[in-house]
Amino acid sequence: MKKNLGSDVAKVWLRQSQDYGQERSGGSFYFRGDTIYSYGSHFPIAKLTAAPNGESVILFTARTYSNTTARHIQAVQSAIRNTYRREVYCADPSVVASHDENLQSFKSEMDSIAVKHAKARKPQLYACDILHQARLAREYCEVMCIPTPTWALLPSNIEPGKPLIAAMQVHKEEVNHA
Repeated sequence: MKKNLGSDVAKVWLRQSQDYGQERSGGSFYFRGDTIYSYGSHFPIAKLTAAPNGESVILFTARTYSNTTARHIQAVQSAIRNTYRREVYCADPSVVASHDENLQSFKSEMDSIAVKHAKARKPQLYACDILHQARLAREYCEVMCIPTPTWALLPSNIEPGKPLIAAMQVHKEEVNHA
């Protein structure tokens, strides 16, 4: 069992040249097999996997936590910057088989942003965040070869106010019928 320093951990994980590695100082940044973690198995940063179509992908967390975890995430992003693998964002890279859980996270984030949008003095700022979440959900569905939910098919030209409310209504109706 070898130990590696900081950003080297991410590089060794990406190469998969060993089964385990961790930084020397505290060991809060480590990997086991195909998954790299920050501060324990409760916070997977990324997972190397194959999509159902055989494409080699990196499932990457869309969550954040502390300043140290942000540095760990940056180290992984730096290591994968010039790879030929596609990055796909989701709430929890370790639950690949639980697409519902990952999609629910995108929906919850969109709902939270929509509430802020409705109350904002500059709602256009939140419209971009909602579109971003919808795009991440669509990419996840595409790579995982699962149907894209209606709520993720938001128009790309969301305007502040009523058009967003109408688009989000589609999302609510789908959730209520599920």
